[in-house]
Amino acid sequence: MTRDEIEAALSEILAMSEGRAKLAMLQRVIEAADSMNELEIGYRLRLELMSTALRGGRGDELAAAFSWCLSQYDRSPERFQDTEWQILWRFRWVISTLVNYHQVPKAQIEALLEDMTRRYERAGISLRAVHLLKLNIGLDIWDKKTVAAVVRQLYRTPRDHYSDDPNTELSFAVRYEIDCGRYQRAAELGKKFLEGSFVDEYHSASVRTNMAVPFLLLGEPEKALICHKTAIKYAKMAPPRVQRIARHMNFLTMTDNTKESRKLFTSTVAEAIEWNSPWTQMEFFAAGTFLFERLARTGDKPVKMRLPVCFPHRNEKGLYVPSTLAKQLRADTKQLADIFSTRNGNRFASHYLRDLATYHKHITPLALNTSN
Repeated sequence: MTRDEIEAALSEILAMSEGRAKLAMLQRVIEAADSMNELEIGYRLRLELMSTALRGGRGDELAAAFSWCLSQYDRSPERFQDTEWQILWRFRWVISTLVNYHQVPKAQIEALLEDMTRRYERAGISLRAVHLLKLNIGLDIWDKKTVAAVVRQLYRTPRDHYSDDPNTELSFAVRYEIDCGRYQRAAELGKKFLEGSFVDEYHSASVRTNMAVPFLLLGEPEKALICHKTAIKYAKMAPPRVQRIARHMNFLTMTDNTKESRKLFTSTVAEAIEWNSPWTQMEFFAAGTFLFERLARTGDKPVKMRLPVCFPHRNEKGLYVPSTLAKQLRADTKQLADIFSTRNGNRFASHYLRDLATYHKHITPLALNTSN
């Protein structure tokens, strides 16, 4: 490719919808730019690739592009001065994504947090975004006591133009309360996202997705149903798609809508395996475990499913005994949870399996066509 062809391809890329095709084209054009030593074009292309990789769940591609750009920026800060804010902002993308890869040591994640903190302090930027990032990933890699201290720091730190918007902060706070098992507190905090029309599409859908199961556990099935019905279409479209679908699967299984849960499983399993992080796979496999354990407990009748070649337990006949598949998926989930527990030095990842026992005790049959 010539330089003009690369520039034309970049314009075409910027007009493309997010997805695998855009990522593949970015990779091809980056390779061409690198072969011609077009440093600045390669830099611009990688900035765009980071956004696409983030939305597509490709943390490996995101991290590689970020590392390359950061290295170039540090080597020639004057040359890339106009992108400083993009580099500093993308630290939070990379760190929050790398947590989901057990191959990345905990020490490396903490070193990145320290580097981000130093750069923000040097630039005179508030550390509020750093504290929010620590809240977002904290229970994954630390403990409740450490994260509680982070929460106190967060709300004592002033806001500036590098801080996340209030809705982002609130949605993370709701998720933190859910992960701590404080469902009523989560419902109170997330009230603005849970009542009436959407405050904003992304965070309202996220909070409603995350609150569907907690509302069932609180004995409020009507609110749970509203959360599911108003958020499911966004879960199918917006990232993190697979994680959100897993949470809707749990709601559907708990309400004995196993046919609908199974549809989500079969339509999403390839994406979970081929296009997402190990943490996301763990959460999806846990939701699958719950689904097929429920089917096993209600007759264990073999089910016909067309599963992709990449699914490790696929069989040619496409006929699956729920109890057998549940055991296989439980083993897959446990293997990943154990690896993450070793990496993180805690047992937080194991809650994805531990919660299943609770879910089975709170089965709440519910018709999806119930009016709101």
